[in-house]
Parts: sequence; structure tokens; C-alpha cells
Amino acid sequence: MVFCDYAKYYDIFYKTKDYKKECEFLNQLFKIHAKHHPRTILDLGCGTGGHMVPLLQQGFQICGVDASEPMLHIAKTKLQGLNLKAKLIKIRLDEFHFPQKFDVVICMFSVFDYLTTDREIIKTLRAVFAHMKRETLFIFDFWNAESVERHFAPRKKRSFRSGNMTIERHSSTTLDPRKRQAKVEYCCLVKEKGRPRETFRETHKLRYFTLDEVNKILTIAGLRVVGWYPFLNVKGKIRSNTWDVTVVAQKNDGL
Repeated sequence: MVFCDYAKYYDIFYKTKDYKKECEFLNQLFKIHAKHHPRTILDLGCGTGGHMVPLLQQGFQICGVDASEPMLHIAKTKLQGLNLKAKLIKIRLDEFHFPQKFDVVICMFSVFDYLTTDREIIKTLRAVFAHMKRETLFIFDFWNAESVERHFAPRKKRSFRSGNMTIERHSSTTLDPRKRQAKVEYCCLVKEKGRPRETFRETHKLRYFTLDEVNKILTIAGLRVVGWYPFLNVKGKIRSNTWDVTVVAQKNDGL
């Protein structure tokens, strides 16, 4: 299962990730593309609540969906500690359905890439469609195939520290260009006060896309692209070395 043991240390791994800046980026996209200031957000793959916290603090009403019970437990604890409230639902992205439509649907930090089959992707996009109003924005980011295949690193090693704990994270990545899939195998060694505490392994499978592929699958699901952006840059251009691409979509006219 993905994000099981890995979930326990997720916020340590991404301690330096600037969620506030990413939410500022989202707000810029709202201003560019939304006709009215949005109030309600559906956060797909909400994880430990990294984007949810600053957005809740800005006054948005949020429903978070994630398939990982450990990640949702951390999110719930985090929100309680900050006296924030959001609806959290454990369910797969290709299976969610409830009677509410939202002003914005977000799917951030490469969550969309974890949908590795055409069936999962189309089912998820159709579920997204069902929870959108006519003017709802659907915003997600994905790995750009051109950059991934040119610049991916087969092996990486990083160290993280939190109090008396240190974590060595080794990753090994292999690509299947025919399927446009990446398999990332993590091996993590956790030490406390210099002594081994636990070792765990977890394999993450992700899919990467060309812009044409994303445009095609969105069209199949009844959606249209209204904006392409390099991640965190509303004025930039997508280039061959742009790893993360953010797309903004809406329902096709007349649907």
C-alpha cells in the first residue's frame, strides 16, 4: 500500500515544501480564471493537509479526499491542533461520489500522476466533472513527459532530521517510456539518537504525460483546458525542462 509507513514521516520529508506559496499560486489562478471569488474547494489527494491548512485559514470551506488512512489521520490531528475544520473522506480518487458541487477542485503535488491507467484517469475525471458547477475550476499538476524522460535521476539519496531522529531516504527510479510510467522504489532507514529504529520500503508507481495527452483525456471527460502554467509561475512558459506543469480546466461549453 502506498503512503503507509511513508505517511508517518511524510511531513518530515516535505518540511521545507512551501505550501503557503503554493496556495498563493492557487489564489492567482482563481483571480485569473474564476468569474467570482470561490468559497468551496474539493481537495483530491489531500494527504496530511499541507494545502488545506493555509486555504482554511483564508476562509475557504474544504472537503478533503484521500485513499490513505494514515495520511488522513495526520491531517485530522493537524487540523484539530489548529482549531480548523474540514470534511475528510477516505476513498480512492476513482471512486468518490457525494451530493455536493464545488467552486474549485484541486489535485496537487503530483497526485494526478498516481492514476496510472486510462480507466483510473477517466473514472476520476468523470467523478470530478460530476462535482463541478458550470464555472468550477479544476486545477491539477502533472509530470511533463519531455522533461521526465530527459532529466530524471535514476538514484537519489537524501537525509532528513527532526529532533533526535534522522532519516536516510534512498530512491531508485525506473521508467517505462512506452506506458509513460515511473516506478520509484524508496528504502528508508530511521535512526533515533544515532541508533537504528526501523527500516521500511515502499514502491510508488506514477504516470507522466505530454500536454497533448492531458488535453485529450480532459476532452474525453467533457472538460477543456483554459490555462497551462509552469508550476508556481503564472507568467512563465512551459519548456522542455519544465518538470511540473499546472493545468486549469473547466466544463466544455454547453455541458
